[in-house]
Amino acid sequence: MNTYTAVMLFPADNGQARFQFDANEGFLNDPPARVFDSFLNTVEGLNFPADVKECDINTAYHDAPSQSATASGIAKLHNGGAIPFVAVIYQN
Repeated sequence: MNTYTAVMLFPADNGQARFQFDANEGFLNDPPARVFDSFLNTVEGLNFPADVKECDINTAYHDAPSQSATASGIAKLHNGGAIPFVAVIYQN
């Protein structure tokens, strides 16, 4: 297992969230959308902004030299609203 960091920025309200989590070695070799889907499925129980219900990924990119994945999308809120986000996941 390796330790990874995910940083999510929510520009609509200047919010940000940072998470550390463990995943299998080679986690970032998966397609980038799968990397983010896998990460988002681990968010429950972490310090994720309380009003975010789910995230839809619009674009995702994997950068092999830096061992990182970047995504942008929409965070859907419990109150029915939505805010854009940008996120990056990298290996520590």
